[in-house]
Amino acid sequence: MRRKRRSRKQTKLIPAVVFLILGRPANAGLIQLDSVDVDESMYPIVIESSGVIADTQGFGEFEGAPAVGGFFYPLDHDMTIVYAADGTTFPPKGVLGGQNGGASASWKILPGNKEVVLPVFAEVVLEDGAKIAFKACGAGGTATLGIVRDTRRSKT
Repeated sequence: MRRKRRSRKQTKLIPAVVFLILGRPANAGLIQLDSVDVDESMYPIVIESSGVIADTQGFGEFEGAPAVGGFFYPLDHDMTIVYAADGTTFPPKGVLGGQNGGASASWKILPGNKEVVLPVFAEVVLEDGAKIAFKACGAGGTATLGIVRDTRRSKT
């Protein structure tokens, strides 16, 4: 059974879509299933936001998944972060004419809101007062929008 797609105009930031933001990649492919509340109670950090980013999926007859992203920072201490942001240099491609998904990105926000773009793979020290921001890549779409799509399914 196929699920109905949302049109591009209906896409917007959705702050709490559990099936997309609950599983976060960790090391060696392990999926971490902690909620924001659990992470903040276990570690001295604040997760300022975590959610789905609008218009980052590849559009097509079948849409790719949108990207997720967020901001977090340590509470009154420096914190070392080790991460891998696959999909930064080569974001997911659309297939059969579908559009590409959005690229990944990682950056540090220093006091005074100065942004520093971070490398694709790195170990970064996040100083007290700084934040880290991330955007995971969105998935590519399949088939050209409007050419392959059955227009009877698109009418409201």
